Amino acid sequence: MPVSKFSGYAKQVDQESSVRLLAWRSLSFDVWVFAFLVGGYALTVMLRLNDAATSAVLLIVAFLCIALYVRARRSRARLLLVYLAVAAIAIAPAVVGIVMRHATALHQFAHDGMIQTEEAARFFLAGKNPYVENYFGTPLENWWIPGPNESPNPALYHFVYLPFTFIFAAPVLVLAQTLLGWFDLRLIFLPLFLVTLMLLPRFTAAPAKQRALVLLFALNPLFVPFLAEGRNDAFVLFWLVLSVALLRARHPVASAAAMACACATKQMAWFALPFYALYFLKTYVCIGASDWTPVIRRVLLPFTVFLIFFGALVFPFFLWDSNAFVEDVFRYPVGLSEHPYPIRSLGFGGFALALGWIPKDTAAFPFERLQLLFGIPVLIVLLRYLCDRNSISRLWLCCGILTFVISFLSRVFNDNYLGYLLNLALLGFIADDA
Repeated sequence: MPVSKFSGYAKQVDQESSVRLLAWRSLSFDVWVFAFLVGGYALTVMLRLNDAATSAVLLIVAFLCIALYVRARRSRARLLLVYLAVAAIAIAPAVVGIVMRHATALHQFAHDGMIQTEEAARFFLAGKNPYVENYFGTPLENWWIPGPNESPNPALYHFVYLPFTFIFAAPVLVLAQTLLGWFDLRLIFLPLFLVTLMLLPRFTAAPAKQRALVLLFALNPLFVPFLAEGRNDAFVLFWLVLSVALLRARHPVASAAAMACACATKQMAWFALPFYALYFLKTYVCIGASDWTPVIRRVLLPFTVFLIFFGALVFPFFLWDSNAFVEDVFRYPVGLSEHPYPIRSLGFGGFALALGWIPKDTAAFPFERLQLLFGIPVLIVLLRYLCDRNSISRLWLCCGILTFVISFLSRVFNDNYLGYLLNLALLGFIADDA
């Protein structure tokens, strides 16, 4: 080949390579996220299958979905593909769990916390106090059968969650029993999860970041398995996301009511309160104002609404039997009850137990001292960080960091906490810093 022809061919190849490289670099953030998550889940399922034909079909479908997403130019087309991926990867396993549970037994294909919450709703409808009753004789008893030298599931003696979940579930339970003849708490969790995904784009203006946030939040691999088995993280996150979205949209009273619902669902939501309050004050209170009357009104009404909602949801159960309520909600999870919550921790508790610093998993240990020792300085630093630049993204980040520190040093740091915390971090990193 003449030198001139070879040189021309080399230049052409170099130009084509440069064009392809620029095309890959020009792909938006959401394209990479979609390809990584859809391809990753497809490969994970393939590795668990022994059927080569099914694996090949799955790989082809995943490749076609990614190709369609790359080729799609309209935001609506890509958003449709996003929700199809969410339906196939996050929603479908939960639906299968609901169907399989209905076809087999109530103690199968569900988490014990979900089973217990359903039974708490039934106690509530029957006029019985879920914090007084034990859960022997319910499907929870069959969820885990102890061995010869093992104690029964301590959840049979204690209901650790705050009351809003079973209060919210009670009317839906009655309706489902009437129309379907059965009830599954995921019938509540899944629709609220979808509403949460619809709220997420409000936290960022860029369409590509909106789609990426929905994908990462919904297909979080540390979240999807626990959504499928009915853990209540999706329920808590719905109220937190709704509250902050309403606050960002300048609806402080409705936001305070939603935050009260989150705090009346699970103790973990309480760690959002300091940052929520600071963001609210920095946003709605004009420091140095000459007339404090409107300022007081703007603060007092949401604060009053929060107290009314939280008090109405929680305080009646405290009055009903204060000892039983405190025993279940506070003493039991810190290991001070007669049947203490065993140490099941991916955090400090697990390490301390493995190293022999704690003699057995039911022994008492002053985790709360460590939480105060480390939690208070972290809280101060994070409040200062948020005060320096008052933004929604920093609010989410501060909430996630403090929740991680307190949870890591607690008696219980379950596997599903990681998914919950990662979703808070995603909101912090992707939400607009404004």
